[in-house]
Amino acid sequence: MIGISCPTMSPSDTSLTITRIFMWIGWAFLLGACVMFSVFLTSANGQVNSFARPFDTFSAGMLIGPFALWMALRFALIPRLRNPWVQLILYAIGAFFSSQIMVYGIFLVPEYQIVFFALCGIAMLCYIPHWVRPKGTGKSGPGNAPPPFHRDGDAGGAP
Repeated sequence: MIGISCPTMSPSDTSLTITRIFMWIGWAFLLGACVMFSVFLTSANGQVNSFARPFDTFSAGMLIGPFALWMALRFALIPRLRNPWVQLILYAIGAFFSSQIMVYGIFLVPEYQIVFFALCGIAMLCYIPHWVRPKGTGKSGPGNAPPPFHRDGDAGGAP
Protein backbone atom coordinates (compact mmCIF):
# COMPACT_ATOMS: atom_id res chain seq x y z
CA MET A 1 0.00 0.00 0.00
CA ILE A 2 2.98 2.30 -0.39
CA GLY A 3 2.17 5.36 -2.47
CA ILE A 4 -1.60 4.93 -2.28
CA SER A 5 -3.50 7.50 -0.29
CA CYS A 6 -6.74 6.78 1.45
CA PRO A 7 -9.64 8.93 0.17
CA THR A 8 -10.83 9.50 3.74
CA MET A 9 -7.56 11.10 4.79
CA SER A 10 -7.61 14.82 5.35
CA PRO A 11 -5.74 16.90 2.78
CA SER A 12 -2.41 18.32 3.69
CA ASP A 13 -1.68 21.98 4.05
CA THR A 14 0.32 21.80 0.82
CA SER A 15 -2.65 20.66 -1.27
CA LEU A 16 -4.82 23.37 0.29
CA THR A 17 -2.22 25.98 -0.64
CA ILE A 18 -1.83 24.65 -4.17
CA THR A 19 -5.57 24.63 -4.83
CA ARG A 20 -5.81 28.15 -3.42
CA ILE A 21 -3.07 29.33 -5.81
CA PHE A 22 -4.82 27.67 -8.77
CA MET A 23 -8.07 29.39 -7.81
CA TRP A 24 -6.40 32.81 -7.74
CA ILE A 25 -4.62 32.23 -11.06
CA GLY A 26 -7.83 31.04 -12.74
CA TRP A 27 -9.89 33.89 -11.33
CA ALA A 28 -7.33 36.49 -12.45
CA PHE A 29 -7.25 34.93 -15.93
CA LEU A 30 -11.05 35.01 -16.20
CA LEU A 31 -11.21 38.58 -14.92
CA GLY A 32 -8.69 39.62 -17.55
CA ALA A 33 -10.69 37.76 -20.21
CA CYS A 34 -13.87 39.58 -19.15
CA VAL A 35 -12.13 42.93 -19.42
CA MET A 36 -10.78 42.05 -22.86
CA PHE A 37 -14.23 40.83 -23.99
CA SER A 38 -15.82 44.09 -22.91
CA VAL A 39 -13.16 46.18 -24.65
CA PHE A 40 -12.57 44.29 -27.89
CA LEU A 41 -15.84 42.47 -28.61
CA THR A 42 -18.32 45.25 -28.01
CA SER A 43 -19.33 47.74 -30.65
CA ALA A 44 -20.49 51.33 -30.40
CA ASN A 45 -23.44 51.09 -32.77
CA GLY A 46 -26.92 52.33 -31.86
CA GLN A 47 -28.25 48.85 -31.06
CA VAL A 48 -26.01 48.23 -28.05
CA ASN A 49 -27.63 49.05 -24.69
CA SER A 50 -30.58 50.64 -26.46
CA PHE A 51 -33.25 48.63 -24.60
CA ALA A 52 -35.12 48.82 -27.93
CA ARG A 53 -36.77 45.43 -27.92
CA PRO A 54 -38.81 44.07 -25.03
CA PHE A 55 -37.13 41.87 -22.47
CA ASP A 56 -38.69 38.59 -23.61
CA THR A 57 -38.53 35.04 -22.29
CA PHE A 58 -35.36 34.22 -24.22
CA SER A 59 -33.53 37.22 -22.78
CA ALA A 60 -34.72 36.46 -19.27
CA GLY A 61 -33.71 32.82 -19.64
CA MET A 62 -30.25 33.72 -20.89
CA LEU A 63 -29.83 36.11 -17.98
CA ILE A 64 -31.42 34.32 -15.03
CA GLY A 65 -30.87 30.66 -15.94
CA PRO A 66 -27.07 30.52 -16.05
CA PHE A 67 -26.72 32.97 -13.17
CA ALA A 68 -29.00 30.90 -10.92
CA LEU A 69 -27.26 27.66 -11.88
CA TRP A 70 -23.73 28.91 -11.20
CA MET A 71 -24.71 30.68 -7.98
CA ALA A 72 -26.36 27.47 -6.76
CA LEU A 73 -23.11 25.66 -7.54
CA ARG A 74 -21.14 28.33 -5.70
CA PHE A 75 -23.25 28.64 -2.56
CA ALA A 76 -24.90 25.21 -2.24
CA LEU A 77 -22.35 22.66 -3.46
CA ILE A 78 -18.81 24.05 -3.29
CA PRO A 79 -18.87 24.97 0.44
CA ARG A 80 -19.96 21.44 1.39
CA LEU A 81 -17.04 19.72 -0.29
CA ARG A 82 -14.09 18.66 1.84
CA ASN A 83 -11.73 17.48 -0.89
CA PRO A 84 -9.91 20.60 -2.15
CA TRP A 85 -9.16 19.08 -5.56
CA VAL A 86 -12.82 18.31 -6.28
CA GLN A 87 -13.66 21.77 -4.98
CA LEU A 88 -11.09 23.24 -7.39
CA ILE A 89 -12.64 21.45 -10.37
CA LEU A 90 -16.16 22.64 -9.55
CA TYR A 91 -14.82 26.12 -8.80
CA ALA A 92 -13.16 26.27 -12.22
CA ILE A 93 -16.33 25.13 -13.98
CA GLY A 94 -18.51 27.61 -12.08
CA ALA A 95 -16.15 30.57 -12.47
CA PHE A 96 -15.67 29.92 -16.19
CA PHE A 97 -19.36 29.67 -16.97
CA SER A 98 -20.30 32.59 -14.74
CA SER A 99 -17.93 34.74 -16.79
CA GLN A 100 -19.70 33.54 -19.94
CA ILE A 101 -22.82 35.49 -18.98
CA MET A 102 -21.01 38.47 -20.49
CA VAL A 103 -20.59 36.66 -23.79
CA TYR A 104 -24.35 35.97 -23.91
CA GLY A 105 -24.95 39.70 -23.58
CA ILE A 106 -22.43 40.57 -26.29
CA PHE A 107 -23.60 38.12 -28.95
CA LEU A 108 -27.18 37.10 -28.16
CA VAL A 109 -28.84 40.13 -26.56
CA PRO A 110 -26.77 43.25 -27.36
CA GLU A 111 -29.73 45.53 -26.55
CA TYR A 112 -29.32 44.63 -22.87
CA GLN A 113 -25.55 44.26 -22.83
CA ILE A 114 -25.01 46.44 -19.75
CA VAL A 115 -27.39 44.24 -17.73
CA PHE A 116 -25.44 41.11 -18.68
CA PHE A 117 -22.16 42.86 -17.88
CA ALA A 118 -23.41 43.85 -14.42
CA LEU A 119 -24.63 40.33 -13.66
CA CYS A 120 -21.31 38.90 -14.85
CA GLY A 121 -19.54 41.30 -12.50
CA ILE A 122 -21.69 40.13 -9.58
CA ALA A 123 -21.02 36.49 -10.47
CA MET A 124 -17.28 37.08 -10.71
CA LEU A 125 -17.31 38.82 -7.31
CA CYS A 126 -19.02 35.77 -5.81
CA TYR A 127 -16.22 33.56 -7.14
CA ILE A 128 -13.36 35.57 -5.61
CA PRO A 129 -11.07 32.88 -4.14
CA HIS A 130 -10.83 34.76 -0.85
CA TRP A 131 -14.45 33.79 -0.17
CA VAL A 132 -14.25 30.31 -1.74
CA ARG A 133 -11.87 28.64 0.64
CA PRO A 134 -10.62 25.11 0.15
CA LYS A 135 -11.42 23.22 3.31
CA GLY A 136 -9.92 20.15 4.82
CA THR A 137 -11.38 17.93 7.48
CA GLY A 138 -8.49 18.79 9.74
CA LYS A 139 -4.75 18.56 9.81
CA SER A 140 -3.17 15.28 8.93
CA GLY A 141 -0.29 13.88 10.83
CA PRO A 142 0.62 11.47 13.61
CA GLY A 143 -1.09 13.58 16.28
CA ASN A 144 -4.44 13.32 14.49
CA ALA A 145 -4.35 9.65 13.57
CA PRO A 146 -7.53 7.63 14.11
CA PRO A 147 -7.65 5.44 17.20
CA PRO A 148 -6.17 1.96 16.76
CA PHE A 149 -8.50 -0.86 15.87
CA HIS A 150 -9.64 -3.01 18.76
CA ARG A 151 -12.05 -5.91 19.20
CA ASP A 152 -15.40 -5.60 20.95
CA GLY A 153 -14.96 -5.87 24.69
CA ASP A 154 -11.29 -4.99 24.42
CA ALA A 155 -10.38 -1.68 26.00
CA GLY A 156 -7.75 -1.04 23.35
CA GLY A 157 -4.94 -2.48 25.40
CA ALA A 158 -2.66 -5.34 24.56
CA PRO A 159 -3.96 -7.96 22.10
